[in-house]
Amino acid sequence: MRGSPARLRPRLRPGVFFDGCARACPCALALALALALAASPARAQEPTPPRPPAERPDTLPPPDTAGVPPDTAAATSPEPDSLAPPPRLVEFADAVGAGWSAGVWEWGPEALLASGAVSLTDLLEQIPGVVPVRSGLFGQPQAVSAFGMTGGRLELVLDGYALDPLHDATFDLSRLELVNLERVRVERRLDRLRIEIHTLAPGDRRAYSRVEVGTGDFDTNLFRGLLLVPRALIGPLSLGVDRLDTDGIGRRQNATSFAGWLKWGLVFGRLGLQFELRQETAERGGEVVLPGKSSRRDLVLRARGQLLGGLVAELFHGWSSGEDQPADSAVERSGTQAGARVLARGARWWAGATLRRRSLDPLPENEAELSAGVRWPGRLTLGGDVGWADWRDAGGATSYEVRAELGPFGPARAFGSLARGERGVPFFPDTAAANDTAFGSAARFTAAITERNAARAGLELARGGFRLGAAALTVVTDSVPGFLLPFDSTPRLYAGGTVRGWELFGRLPLFWHPLSLEGAYNAWISGFLWPYLPAHNWRASFVYHHSPLKSGNLELLLRLDGHERGAMDAPRVDGALERVDALRALDLYLQIRVLDLRTFLRWENITHRLRMADLPDRALPGQRVFWGVKWQFWN
Repeated sequence: MRGSPARLRPRLRPGVFFDGCARACPCALALALALALAASPARAQEPTPPRPPAERPDTLPPPDTAGVPPDTAAATSPEPDSLAPPPRLVEFADAVGAGWSAGVWEWGPEALLASGAVSLTDLLEQIPGVVPVRSGLFGQPQAVSAFGMTGGRLELVLDGYALDPLHDATFDLSRLELVNLERVRVERRLDRLRIEIHTLAPGDRRAYSRVEVGTGDFDTNLFRGLLLVPRALIGPLSLGVDRLDTDGIGRRQNATSFAGWLKWGLVFGRLGLQFELRQETAERGGEVVLPGKSSRRDLVLRARGQLLGGLVAELFHGWSSGEDQPADSAVERSGTQAGARVLARGARWWAGATLRRRSLDPLPENEAELSAGVRWPGRLTLGGDVGWADWRDAGGATSYEVRAELGPFGPARAFGSLARGERGVPFFPDTAAANDTAFGSAARFTAAITERNAARAGLELARGGFRLGAAALTVVTDSVPGFLLPFDSTPRLYAGGTVRGWELFGRLPLFWHPLSLEGAYNAWISGFLWPYLPAHNWRASFVYHHSPLKSGNLELLLRLDGHERGAMDAPRVDGALERVDALRALDLYLQIRVLDLRTFLRWENITHRLRMADLPDRALPGQRVFWGVKWQFWN
């Protein structure tokens, strides 16, 4: 911990959270209102077309929402020409579909609205095998680990632009706003966890607005505001604001964060230009790991087009800057990222490539990735990717993964994947203090390269709404870095080893179609467990999801989640490993949608279990409640 706690502005009280949230960002609301008035003629709010009733499908869609209900807002009839969707930049289609066997999960717009997530970690912890790592309540540094992957193996991509860390080795997941998300795609590969963020763009000729407000225990208040305008200053405009304010556990972990986001573009048929800007600031005080202020800005310019029938290409250039102000010091850092990506698709094949060049040391200077796949008649699919990065003083790192899927043959399909290679983790000068037992003097290194080999093979059965899958796992790594976030900032490589285990996934429809049971289990049965790798973890859910009216204007969602993360080793701030006891909790989530108004309630740790933590000396609170409303409308 460096310096003394920073003093924060007065806190909002839960009893007046509607007024307080509206006052939290008056400038942003005024700007949104002005743009809305300028973008379209004044008229009364137009109601949303009625939603069809939720019907039980013949077969369950791939589990791409990690237990979150799929999109249900399908149009009942073609829209008139006056309401036809405005032109948008062509999308990079996903070559690999979502599903447990593929190791890919995806949330669409409706699933994100139904999730009730406050941070990105709230979404990711629903994925089987993913372990959340929280240093406190809302607003404190967060990360996730999948199959023991830590720093250098957690990738975050915003509309094709890599959100690289500027002060830590890992991007702090608590610092990413959720107001602007249209789609989140997570690839849980054997040697990395890749999170792709796709931000919102106007999809209707009418202006679209959304407001989310929430409050709860520990004097927590949340405000999110969004505006999408199909035509403003010639092109489509999207903007949003996201603000979180909390006193934290025992009113001793004060945190305030604010994010603003803007995206504007010009589209000419299949070609388009786009400007995207995100600005984020945070302030933490009290008994936190690293009190102080920080800010970050990302500005991206991109040109994208569909060159041929199945060929999409993009050029992008971005600039990222950040300032970290712990106590009375300040560290400013900025860098550029430029690159290109291309994707070509045929009826039975796909191929893609991405090139990046960065200016900020110690991030990799040059990076390239190639991916390809083919679907042969006879129900065999082969695919894979290979990556290379130049880590300047640390040298090059090459990795690859190959995947295969056979089937389906009746209800069954077999799958397997193999990954081998190296990846690097950056060490910034202000966090890489001299440590003779780990790396040596900080002046002599900028990154560490670790090697990891892994394999996964299994079988999945699917019949109607029933699903059951099992897979065997083997992972070998030479060493493991920490996340190098404030809660484990000491640069050190911990001993790796070999582990073998298995994972299960299942979904069971019950006697009444709105009810179902879902669950996942992962266990390591042999080998040496390194940091952030628990011996087991599981999640079981009882789900009630129903639209009882034919109009679809009422939707009920109830989830009761039991989950456990086994005991694991985790680093202290000084780098020493310490055992963290198992964490077990029961959570409830309720959401009621009437037309376009959603009310939600999150009740975590219902049984009020104490002495739970993800990290040494960073206790999590007992039961906690958070509730609020989400309101969307078209003008």
